[in-house]
Amino acid sequence: MPMTIKVATNGSITGTFYDHPIALGHAGNTRGEPCFAFRTADPSGRYLTTGCLVGDHLQGQTWSEGRHFILPWVATRP
Repeated sequence: MPMTIKVATNGSITGTFYDHPIALGHAGNTRGEPCFAFRTADPSGRYLTTGCLVGDHLQGQTWSEGRHFILPWVATRP
């Protein structure tokens, strides 16, 4: 699923993931890597997504409160 992220100069994030708007997103440098965290929600509940830029791709995981799963993922630009 597409993920769109826009990082403001203050580190706040806006965009969408799984066609749902990003809420309470923040980006920063962790151990020298650009990383981020944000929340989204759908009718099943909230999702917390975290990720870092590793080379030319994003690596992260998403935790679903409502569906009770953690899903590791990798994302590349189209």
